Amino acid sequence: YIWIVDGEEVGSGTDATSYAISTLGDEPGTRHDVACYVNDGPWSNIVCCKWTVYLPRTLYVDAAGGSDEADGASKEGALSTIQSAIDRSANGDTIVVADGVYAPIATRNRKIVIQSENGYKNAIIDGGGEANCALLGGPESIVEGEPEAYGELWQGTNTVLRGFTLRNGHAAWGAGVTAGTVENCLIVSNTVEAYPWNSSGPNGLGGGAYLSVLRNCTIVGNTSSPAISDEGEVYGGIDGGSCACTFFNCIEWGNADDVEEG
Repeated sequence: YIWIVDGEEVGSGTDATSYAISTLGDEPGTRHDVACYVNDGPWSNIVCCKWTVYLPRTLYVDAAGGSDEADGASKEGALSTIQSAIDRSANGDTIVVADGVYAPIATRNRKIVIQSENGYKNAIIDGGGEANCALLGGPESIVEGEPEAYGELWQGTNTVLRGFTLRNGHAAWGAGVTAGTVENCLIVSNTVEAYPWNSSGPNGLGGGAYLSVLRNCTIVGNTSSPAISDEGEVYGGIDGGSCACTFFNCIEWGNADDVEEG
């Protein structure tokens, strides 16, 4: 076998595998193109395997002492917003978040872990009464006349969100969190409000959470409000706490809606 790393031959023979891997180094955030060719008579130069290797990294966020002009590679060079770290991340990365209050986030189902340093009492994502606190699987917004946005695009549980309070979200669904895998979080005081024009997609569902996998979470004090169209039809206003979620060791209580108890 002949091993090629980033266009350069790094070894040959049946014992070259471990050597080829060792040439990748250990610099986080780097990518390497690796290929293995057969080097044996009539089979020479046939590609045996080919792939890209990414070495995951950790990015740091600190609302008080960070800057989005930094590289986020260390606590001393922390970014100031979670979204900036998400935008710089790749599948496999981890984002570590210091104590503070942070703006809403959207990950589009990226395979990353976002975790607080000191748990949900100290790290808060606040929707400001205007947006979903955490859109972990779907588009940043739903636009009237684009029903395709209601499909698989905004589902998915690749993103892990761990150890946050999600509060004051306001949206048409999943105001606290939509999709994703959510662990050790408090989801509180979020509101979904249905919209009359949104009859083909999720509407007024899951004040706290929608389409998420939740582990060791508490969902409390969330609400769902319906909408009434010009024709008098009622949309949404159900499942004030959660809708279409999977639970593991969670507590859901004290949530309400305007149609039936959430």
